[in-house]
Amino acid sequence: PSVPSLPALPTFKTYQSMIGLDGIHKKVLEACGVVPMLNSKISKIEHVGGITLVHTPSGPIQADHVVFATDPHAAAKILQAGGAASQPLLDTLTGMEYVDLSISMQKDGSCWMPPDADDWEPVNTIVDGAAVTFSAWFGPLRPSYGLGKKIPVFKSWGAPNVSGCPHEFLAHKHFIPLPTTTFMKHREALKSFQGKDGVWFVG
Repeated sequence: PSVPSLPALPTFKTYQSMIGLDGIHKKVLEACGVVPMLNSKISKIEHVGGITLVHTPSGPIQADHVVFATDPHAAAKILQAGGAASQPLLDTLTGMEYVDLSISMQKDGSCWMPPDADDWEPVNTIVDGAAVTFSAWFGPLRPSYGLGKKIPVFKSWGAPNVSGCPHEFLAHKHFIPLPTTTFMKHREALKSFQGKDGVWFVG
């Protein structure tokens, strides 16, 4: 009876792309009439006589604008290699806190699902003391096959790192941001560097 009335407006808004960063990238390239060059590692970016050069294994590319769609640590490494960024910008990029997250893909079974399959949900959380593991079961998230069978594929991640599951067919790591106050302050500070010398940051 003493629950306060909620405000009419939502606490916060979120915006979700339905095509993802790859889809947005494709639309930008099509609008510009640019053919993408894939699997070409960028070693450095430098400014020479007012010209921005992007260095690739096949030679430098002259660019009007460079848009980093990487984690900020990777962007800092590329900019620092070519001397194309001020120390305050490099400090801002490297100050954003990230952590390696191990991810395990499993088939025909999972080491991090509830023992009883009747308790399975599309996304499951298991807490065991200080350990927490999240598992996504692709079965209800994807079309069925055969006679209504749900695909037996699972994706698990958590802390401490997941490892050692006999059902695993792929293990990899994802570099994820830690949304701390420090991260948020550096992300806000990055706005003042956007577009300087034709360099932009997204993602």
